[in-house]
Amino acid sequence: MTALMPAPASRRIAAFAADYVVLAAYIAVLTASSFLFGIGQFLSTGTLTGKMTSHAMAFLSLTLPVVLYFTITESGGRAASLGKRLMGLRVLGPDGKPPAFPRALLRNAIKFAPWELAHAAIWYTPGQPFIDPMPPANLAVCIISILLVTAWVASLAMSDGRTPYDRLSQTRVVKSDMEHAV
Repeated sequence: MTALMPAPASRRIAAFAADYVVLAAYIAVLTASSFLFGIGQFLSTGTLTGKMTSHAMAFLSLTLPVVLYFTITESGGRAASLGKRLMGLRVLGPDGKPPAFPRALLRNAIKFAPWELAHAAIWYTPGQPFIDPMPPANLAVCIISILLVTAWVASLAMSDGRTPYDRLSQTRVVKSDMEHAV
């Protein structure tokens, strides 16, 4: 039965690439809105409080919506984000059904943790992020984030193709019965 066949790594990567197009469009709208409405003037990186406030705003406007996009689409009836639907993939819980919202949230919180770690390392750079040199500790956090993502991509090629976030959330990505159904 195709519904229980593990998703090939190539399809999972292609699905994420398709989802990334959606995310890039959202980021473009978010960036344009920030410039249009002058939201950047509220971001301050000169003090620890300013950095924390700016990081919180970035988390609430970028990371959280991205995590929720994947969580809501993967815990819904189709059990798939747009990219997974395009590639004929589904996310299943341990019972073979779409994961419940809390399980899907756990999956995606773990999945995007390296991204948020890198954001934190950037936001808490002494001085101005992207302008002043990043200290070794912050740089180490960014490198660890890159290594985690690399390990997760590499884990797709292992025996059953499950990533650490799949294993920790007890989910799996499988080929759908209705492949390429949007």
